[in-house]
Amino acid sequence: MDATEFYAGDWLKAADIGEKRVKVQIASIEAAQIKEGKPKKLVLEFSELQKKLVLNKTNAGKLMDAWGRETNGWIGKVVELYTALTTFQGAEVLALRLKPME
Repeated sequence: MDATEFYAGDWLKAADIGEKRVKVQIASIEAAQIKEGKPKKLVLEFSELQKKLVLNKTNAGKLMDAWGRETNGWIGKVVELYTALTTFQGAEVLALRLKPME
């Protein structure tokens, strides 16, 4: 039995993608309260996936560089999701990254 199935959560994570590279189309974008007392974050919904992706600064910056600051212009665009090692709170962890495809 895979223990991660019991802690899947609502948001897309690096473990959901694994070593694959997955191309998906952005279906919608919303601002959502992820943690109480914290600022809202941008959340992407994809046509091909059930889980949504909470955008961190790194991934949001990649989208802004590719398609501008206006999020309405991102809808319908294709991104490739992949994982990469990054440092978080002093430890190396797998992070979910995206690459604009157009």
